[in-house]
Amino acid sequence: MLLIERKKVLVVPLILSLIVLYMLGLYWALPYIPLMICIFFDRELTWADYLLLIVFSLGLMILSLAGIVQFAFFSQALALYEINENLFFWFSEGNLHAVRFMIAYPAVLISKINALTLNEAFTVYSCMAFVLIGFFFLRLLKNIKGLTAFNRGVGLALLMILSLLMNGRLIYAFLGIVLILDAEWKYKKYEKGVVALKVSEITGLILTMVSSGTMTIASVFILFMNGIQWIESKEKRQRRKLLAVNILLIYPFIDKFLPYFIRFLIKNINYYGGGFHGAIGVMQHGLGRFFYTENTNVYFLIVAAALLAVSINMIFFIEYIVRAKNPYLPVLLIANLCIYGGVFGFSTGLLALLPVMALILSVYFRRIKI
Repeated sequence: MLLIERKKVLVVPLILSLIVLYMLGLYWALPYIPLMICIFFDRELTWADYLLLIVFSLGLMILSLAGIVQFAFFSQALALYEINENLFFWFSEGNLHAVRFMIAYPAVLISKINALTLNEAFTVYSCMAFVLIGFFFLRLLKNIKGLTAFNRGVGLALLMILSLLMNGRLIYAFLGIVLILDAEWKYKKYEKGVVALKVSEITGLILTMVSSGTMTIASVFILFMNGIQWIESKEKRQRRKLLAVNILLIYPFIDKFLPYFIRFLIKNINYYGGGFHGAIGVMQHGLGRFFYTENTNVYFLIVAAALLAVSINMIFFIEYIVRAKNPYLPVLLIANLCIYGGVFGFSTGLLALLPVMALILSVYFRRIKI
């Protein structure tokens, strides 16, 4: 408790100092403000972890200032911005990409406040998002038993390398996934904070809407974890609380979200020709292109083999992960779903990198003690 109070005494002046620096025109102070706020409320990480996060964010800032890490305002949001930069206009028009424009919109505000180009502002904004990915990824690693601060530092170093390869749009999908994963794991561990869990689920799901594939994976993951939460609830009171919060928060969101999801699905199928061939054509966007064929008979054989493989995988997962109450269930599930998603989109498959990286670090460092 004393350590928490000491942390608050140190962090509050830092947050205020960063805000002052930003107001004075030092716009690179901005990514540190949400990081310090997260550290202020965090009860999971150690002082060594906080130091790792500061070094990580400094490294990211240096790479960005050197021009090595740069992020471009993503095209669908840019197309709307160039026509009309009023965000509410696009929502009133019911434009499919309005949500994506909303996710990118803080960069527009940063560019206006700090007199930066749109891409410069988006780089600052994306670095802020990437620092938050680092924070939640570190919390993910902290929940894996046997990993020391050094091991977690290796994980952050790998994440830094990943920043060199990532585009601006995918960052927000990664942030959405790690936010949901962090909330699900925390709830599974403590079985409290239902409202915080649902708010994190909704926020994370909105962030994954930068891509229809990542949005689908996040939706399936949330649905599956909600089922697990219901089954594993030890008390009727907890089940009633879950149901009440779902009715108040999740179901109204689904009412708005489901039509949006269906419109995106139809749009993607129509893009590839519509109908049955359009549904097959969607796979050309991912690993499915290696199995694509015009021969209907061969295609049905491939589908049958794929369904068999998925069925075996589901049986194994339910038997050895769900029923065995494996503590790493959320990580294993999201990795599994992202790999399946990779059949329909490479960007969706890339989301498996963080959970797989966490699992590999777990296997490696728990076998080789450091």
